[in-house]
Amino acid sequence: MKSLFEKLGGGIRKYGKYLLGIAASAAIISQVIVPAASMRADQPRFNFLQGDYELLRGANLTKSESVWKDPVSAEVGDVVEGVIYYHNGMENTIATNTTIKVNIPSETTSNKAVISASISADNADTVTDTVIDGDIVGLSGLTINYDGSAELSLVPGSVKWYPNQYSDPNTEVGLPGGQSGDEIISPSGINIGSIQGCWQYAGYVTFQVKSNSQVVPGNLDIEKEVRNVTDGNTNFVELADADQREVVEFKMTVSNPGGSAINNVKIKDALPSPLTEVDGSAKMVQGGVSTSISDADLLAGGATIGTIQPGDANKVLVYFRAKAPNAISALQTATNVATAFNSRKSVDDDARVRLNPGSANIERSKSAINITRGRVDATTVNARSNDEIEYTLVTRNVGNLAADVTISDGIADILEYANVITISDSGTVVNGDPDTNEAKTITWPEVNIGAGESVARTFKVKVMDPLPTQFQNGYHFDDKMYNFYGNDVLIVIERPVLRPALSISKLVRNVTRNEVDYVEANTAYAGETLEYKILFTNSGSGPADMVRIYDILPANVSLDPNATAIIYLGGEERSITENITDGYVIATIPAGESGYIRFRTIVASGVAAGERLVNNGYITDDGSTISDPVETIIEAKVVPANTPLSPLPKTGPASIAGIVLAAVVAVVNIAYMKSKKSLALVARTISVN
Repeated sequence: MKSLFEKLGGGIRKYGKYLLGIAASAAIISQVIVPAASMRADQPRFNFLQGDYELLRGANLTKSESVWKDPVSAEVGDVVEGVIYYHNGMENTIATNTTIKVNIPSETTSNKAVISASISADNADTVTDTVIDGDIVGLSGLTINYDGSAELSLVPGSVKWYPNQYSDPNTEVGLPGGQSGDEIISPSGINIGSIQGCWQYAGYVTFQVKSNSQVVPGNLDIEKEVRNVTDGNTNFVELADADQREVVEFKMTVSNPGGSAINNVKIKDALPSPLTEVDGSAKMVQGGVSTSISDADLLAGGATIGTIQPGDANKVLVYFRAKAPNAISALQTATNVATAFNSRKSVDDDARVRLNPGSANIERSKSAINITRGRVDATTVNARSNDEIEYTLVTRNVGNLAADVTISDGIADILEYANVITISDSGTVVNGDPDTNEAKTITWPEVNIGAGESVARTFKVKVMDPLPTQFQNGYHFDDKMYNFYGNDVLIVIERPVLRPALSISKLVRNVTRNEVDYVEANTAYAGETLEYKILFTNSGSGPADMVRIYDILPANVSLDPNATAIIYLGGEERSITENITDGYVIATIPAGESGYIRFRTIVASGVAAGERLVNNGYITDDGSTISDPVETIIEAKVVPANTPLSPLPKTGPASIAGIVLAAVVAVVNIAYMKSKKSLALVARTISVN
């Protein structure tokens, strides 16, 4: 492979011979160099001597070209490598903080791109070409001719530095200060440090430029429509009618029918008089996600959409609402214009609202409160038997003409679960259309409602107790009370659910030792009698039926054949003959009831000391079983050792000595009977099996 300087020489000379030629000519030229008028003789200066190469040339790396040249031909998709030659031609000077920059255009112009480069230093003028005696060597910049439109960019990590060509021409050196090289296209460029003045310090920097097919540019389109919200219209149209005080909603569809993303898009709307915006109504739907946007931004400088990708799936929808004036004196049309724009393109479209002069406009609304549950919104809590619920119907004339209105409310679905107890303002329940919610209707006398006025009517119902038990039939008897008067009111009926909740606790006491209290763990000697107690409780809201209680005895424990098991339930104890290990079935444990079963067992005489007897009690109901264990640890029996007593001092009668001796023996025996620990304090102990 040829060296970079072989390429720089156009492939005419081999590196070694050519570099010697540079050195020889440098010795001659250095004798006749005269600095330019603007340069001091002691100031560094780049690329101006006879023999200096063109500052920037290139080669098509994809086509494996081996000769640097300018211009370079390439196909879209090829990678072109550029080489920047630098040489401080002023001997005995040092260019400090030498900086190299490259400017790569983002795209071609007429299938051509011109890349430029510059060399500068803190103490040297910036050069963008090699200029000898006022003439540019080669061409200014590097020209690349492509076979089509292309987008251009630096290949990351492709920048390489080859300094000191005289001594080591083909060795790449890392850039100072940990630079990656990608900084070469930044405003600061790359810093290759201090460059001494002489031919042997000449060097070069290479970089690579990649090209991609130029994407079809994005485009911008907008469509605007409107609908009357107050009238309940669901379809958006170009022209909608509205009466005074009615609310209309505008919809703007912004799309990109182009071939690539379009960025920094905004949308603004010029709302015409006499329409006024509804505060907080503006929203944007993008990618299926709806977010609120500022009304002020939309109606002033514009709300930000951002980037819109091409295609129908990426359309952006913007909505906002406006209100017609309180009074319309004559028929008029308000034209609303929306504009979508960015720095390159602006498009607009309009929708119209025909404002009709005066008429009555009746609005209806309904609410309900659960009085029994603390006068809360009845739709937020489940209704229970005996709850009282109050419904309020509000009828409002938002038009500019008075109107006679008959207020009526279908309550057939409510009456499936509740009874009417009061009705305001002389309202009555009448029959209506069968099989509809108007089959039963509350109707009030006709009332005149002036422009801008409203009237309220109320009625109360009480939820049935007990609740109906009919099977559901469609919307009938579905445990819901539905009602509509301008808006839906849906109240859910809550049926009580009665469920048992069983718990178990197992305890034990040592009968042989006359223990009174039952405990979770105790001790016993082999052959002693233990009494177990299984406590059970139903803390639920419903009874537990056919409950089985049983016990699995551990090894070395057997039922006491002389003792009868006892059950306590319903306030009394009684004997049971069933074997607890087989299980005892209780027909019903009522809600809130507790009880127990106790039975006695005998510990086997041959059980070893230290053995842990773990006994579990079980309770089973409706296929579920829970248990609780107790534990008895087998102890080794201890007796006091035969320790000789010290002779009593001969200071009294023999009878007194005998009394004292008897007292000592009694103390030892009492201590032994109390505990092994106490015994250890008064006498030596021995262990026996």
